[in-house]
Amino acid sequence: MEKASYLVLTFLLNAVWQIIAVAVAAAVCAWLLRHAQARFRHLLWVAALVLSIGLPVWSACNFWGNRPLSFLQLPIKRIETQAITVLANEEIIAWSENSARREWSNPSNAPTMSALLIVSYALFFLYRVVRLWQVLRATKGVRLSSRVLSMPQPVSAVAEKCRLALRISNFSILFSSKATSPATLGARNPVIILPTEFLKIESEAMLVTALGHEMAHIRRQDFALNLACELLYLPISFHPAAIWMKRQIARDREMACDEMVTRHLIEPVRYVQSLLQIAKSALPPRHHAYTLGVFDTDTLEARIMKLIKTNHSISARAGSATFFIAMLLLGVTGIGASALSFSPRGHERSVNPTTAQNNIIVAQNLVGIWKGKLPEPEIPSEAEISPPPEPALSTDSNRRTEGAFEAEVLTLNLRMDGDRLTGTVVREAMFRTDTGIKMVRENEFSIRDVELDGNTLSFKFTEDVGDEMMFNAEMTLVSGSEWELVLTGESKQDEISLRMERSN
Repeated sequence: MEKASYLVLTFLLNAVWQIIAVAVAAAVCAWLLRHAQARFRHLLWVAALVLSIGLPVWSACNFWGNRPLSFLQLPIKRIETQAITVLANEEIIAWSENSARREWSNPSNAPTMSALLIVSYALFFLYRVVRLWQVLRATKGVRLSSRVLSMPQPVSAVAEKCRLALRISNFSILFSSKATSPATLGARNPVIILPTEFLKIESEAMLVTALGHEMAHIRRQDFALNLACELLYLPISFHPAAIWMKRQIARDREMACDEMVTRHLIEPVRYVQSLLQIAKSALPPRHHAYTLGVFDTDTLEARIMKLIKTNHSISARAGSATFFIAMLLLGVTGIGASALSFSPRGHERSVNPTTAQNNIIVAQNLVGIWKGKLPEPEIPSEAEISPPPEPALSTDSNRRTEGAFEAEVLTLNLRMDGDRLTGTVVREAMFRTDTGIKMVRENEFSIRDVELDGNTLSFKFTEDVGDEMMFNAEMTLVSGSEWELVLTGESKQDEISLRMERSN
């Protein structure tokens, strides 16, 4: 749950400004492409939408993935004890609770605000998903209400003419009394749905305009691409800049179809006249179904003005070169926005100097050797155990001494490796002999996944002697020189608690 909350908060905080940055950059690039073909601007806005969802997602995943890598990037949380005395560079530094609280980047009501933000976003996202599901169901209803009718000769002739000019084959033409204007739906088996009133139209220009525009959607595979854009838009549909970009996608998609029709089938002036005639006879478009219609975007005036000003258009080659430059600029914006991403708990790329200094103080206090006695094993405490033989250089190499087993000791050796804390865990057996205490090393393991969280150090290590077992360790400060270490194995029964003291 904590990971999910962290990811959502990081996503939302970065989405707020990153989407604005992408929208501004895309607007500049679209201005560069203002005289190019509409298909280039459409692809540009689609790329901007992909970048708008990709940047916040990348920022959230990147920060979570980097979270354990360097403890210096982790904030110091509020310490519960009234005062902590740490040793750093041979100086005693008193660190009061008040100063520690000031370093915590969140206010006291931050958890409540964060929870409220996450719940609100979850409810909004659920609402948008339900709305999309309802629209898709309505789309299926429109498809089921349509039927195949015998087309008059003018309609069938124009349909064949458009099909040959735009070089498409796999589609069907259906009629529906519920349709208000021509529309296209379906990806693998596309369908053009016409109002039944089109059976009475004899004007070739109007039929070419309506059928040609819908077949252009099929040729460009707009239905599948637009559905993908709808899915990408869902997580960021709360953002005004994302709403605006989605409208630009829809506008330039329709303009691209207009340009395709006027390039292959009909002159721009006659196309505009036919659009106006169809618009007069058509009812206001219904947006309760997911279809691509000739009037679905409410941008008829902008489309007409663009068709009239075709003399200002540049060549396809110049448009391709400008599109390449625009995509480079958009990519540079994405790289910059990604580099400046941040997290909700002060995990900025540039760490607060005071916070980092406090982390260093705590870490330096931990560097060294810590020892603690493990609970007594279930064996007789006075069992006689033979230690390993003495080294060969010893004068008593042929003599074997026996000692009494006292305890099993866990030694934690912590050291700094660059800006990270690392070390080893050593298990030793303590024996009492005639000459004093003797320590015999049994096993040594490297620690990993080290995280420093204020006055708590957590790490993991794997004991691979016999049956391999992984332990999660959490060491919490008890006093200035004493820490409590809790080892948890694969089950609660494997939990071990011991006090760790610094060994001189």
